[in-house]
Amino acid sequence: MSGRMYEQKAFARMLDINSGDIMQPKSATIDGTELPPFFLLSISVFTGEPKVDVRAMTLDNLDRFTGKVSLGLELVRTRAIVETEMTRIARAIADATSVPVILGSVKY
Repeated sequence: MSGRMYEQKAFARMLDINSGDIMQPKSATIDGTELPPFFLLSISVFTGEPKVDVRAMTLDNLDRFTGKVSLGLELVRTRAIVETEMTRIARAIADATSVPVILGSVKY
């Protein structure tokens, strides 16, 4: 969903469907005409893993020819979040198996 733009009604529906993942702002406090600059989501980065906090920046676009407004969210710092979760998972596997963790890349 990151970076995807929605027509206003579709965006409102997407927020409603995913309201369980939206920590801030609470849906009852979202003004019908003004969106907050950021949302705080609680989502799983990988299937079956615990949820983590992820910030999402509000996007908007006004088509100057049609006057239609498109809205969306862009997840913030996704690479760092994915790397942190991969490290957490790798360490959990290492702890459970006594196999050392090697993270990063090898330079030749």
